[in-house]
Amino acid sequence: MILTLFIVIYTAVFFFFACMRSLSSCCGDADLGLFGQSFYTTLFCGDLFFNTYEGGSHFQMHNSPVFILLLPFYAIHPSLYTLLFIMTFALALGAVPVYLIASEKLSERAGLVFAALYLLYHPLHGVNYEQFHELAFVVTPLLFSYYFFMKRRLSLFWLCCIIAMLCKEEISISLAAYGAYICYHALVECRDITPSERKRLIAHGCALAALSMTYLYLSLYVIIPYFRGGAYTYVSGRYGEYGGSIGKVALNLLVHPQLVFRAFWDDVARVHYVVELLLPLAFLSLWGFPVLAIAVPNLMINIMSSYSTMYLTGSRYPSALIAFIFISAIIGAEKLMRRGTGTDLERSRKLRRILAFPIVLTVLCALFLNPSPLRLYFTGAPPFVEIRYPRVIPHQQTILDLAAKFPENASIATQSGIYHHLCNRKEVYCGFRDGVDYIFVDTRSRWYTEHAAWARDLPRLVEEGKYIEIYNSDYIKIYRRADLKNAVDFSR
Repeated sequence: MILTLFIVIYTAVFFFFACMRSLSSCCGDADLGLFGQSFYTTLFCGDLFFNTYEGGSHFQMHNSPVFILLLPFYAIHPSLYTLLFIMTFALALGAVPVYLIASEKLSERAGLVFAALYLLYHPLHGVNYEQFHELAFVVTPLLFSYYFFMKRRLSLFWLCCIIAMLCKEEISISLAAYGAYICYHALVECRDITPSERKRLIAHGCALAALSMTYLYLSLYVIIPYFRGGAYTYVSGRYGEYGGSIGKVALNLLVHPQLVFRAFWDDVARVHYVVELLLPLAFLSLWGFPVLAIAVPNLMINIMSSYSTMYLTGSRYPSALIAFIFISAIIGAEKLMRRGTGTDLERSRKLRRILAFPIVLTVLCALFLNPSPLRLYFTGAPPFVEIRYPRVIPHQQTILDLAAKFPENASIATQSGIYHHLCNRKEVYCGFRDGVDYIFVDTRSRWYTEHAAWARDLPRLVEEGKYIEIYNSDYIKIYRRADLKNAVDFSR
């Protein structure tokens, strides 16, 4: 009952935050709109996750078949806010396996404590609050996979691993490390199992590693190139200084570990990232390092990237790490509790002392490091602290009202911050585009001022008589194609 209440509260709070961020047009880039358009075009236009921002199917950028599993839920109520709710609820459900694992290894009360710590974990809030994204759906399956592995329910373990694998191609790297851990667990950590059971676990570990690497190869060299009509470019784009392929990058970092130290030295934000991930749980994860090691490959993917957002806790990229950070922290608490001798009562008292540290640190981090609106900000006047969350001011309400007036079959060129309000149509473009029915811009927003094409080309189209300005108020402008018939009157 208490766990259910935790999940309901978390889902309600973060669904509200996610919706307010969307409604107030505070999204940092076009991801929210492109995913909304991808689901819409799949369901209503028969184009597999097509969006105009990426210029084709989303599968030309990332292999994320998990979206096919989400499509029936989206079909119940085709809306961007349906996707935000599904994502929030999926993340909240991760508290269930955290509770089950901690209850099994520690106690039922400790299970509730770790479930609460999970829901208060500020990197999880960053994943939830950033925007809708496929990586958000990897956390809960990975947590459940360990619980089922621990209970030796290997069919369910495989199901969870496959769901996680379907989220995004890079998760295969974590799962390959997971397979290696299972072999280590069978050979080193399990001393009281039969030889046949040990061989069975090793076989499962090797199979998971082999399947993961095969899926990674197919994703990078077959599936994504098929949809994009060319090679996968993320490796060279973000890790080009270490090599042009995953194999070369991995080899260079293994042979030249000084490159890792140089990366930390060059940008202290990478150090902050690691500390922020481990600090809320009082570094208990280090005591369960064999499980934490599963997260190391994806941690290195984030840290060594030239794209700095990948090592921010306010982004989606910690998703592949969160499950193993929590599992290893639970194992670490168990190891510390069982050190030395003592009665069950003494161990229970020791566990309470151990958990006091992550409780205090998680709450403090949630209040003062949080990338979501739960963060407290100090002010110079009473009440001295405040919570800041996105609000729909009149300017943004006008954008919402205008977006609702466009005909369903109209083609529109717009910008980040407005794109996602119009994503339930096939022909909406994030960026300047000639030939569309309407152009809809907020000239005060940074997404307008930072893209020179608007200021350079939009006046030219008006001067040439191709477009007519039909709305201009509060820095919001709408233009329609001059030869368009039955145009909408936006002045009403």
